[in-house]
Amino acid sequence: MSEQQSVEIDVSSDPKDEDSFQWTAATILQSISVFLLAGVAEIFGGWMIWVAVRGITDGEGNTTKKPWWYALIGSLILIMYGFIPCLQPTGKSALVYCFINVNSCAHNMKSQ
Repeated sequence: MSEQQSVEIDVSSDPKDEDSFQWTAATILQSISVFLLAGVAEIFGGWMIWVAVRGITDGEGNTTKKPWWYALIGSLILIMYGFIPCLQPTGKSALVYCFINVNSCAHNMKSQ
């Protein structure tokens, strides 16, 4: 018979890291600002690509497309959007974004 082996992975953070970071009014304001900046970058970058590729339809059904450089600028904004979470004051910003996205998805599924 083969013997099963178990592997334990320590996912707890280093206690030294937890003691070195303190939430203050400034870090809370920075965290909220970075989150809002990320939201604006995501929406605006995506919108710029959309209007360049698909265009904008007015009330009469006429579609007007924006120039190609809208898509280029929108793409650059979305690239910057990928780096914006690095500006969070804590190293656990991924947990913040994950929590917000999971709650948003759960709320959307619940409302359907």
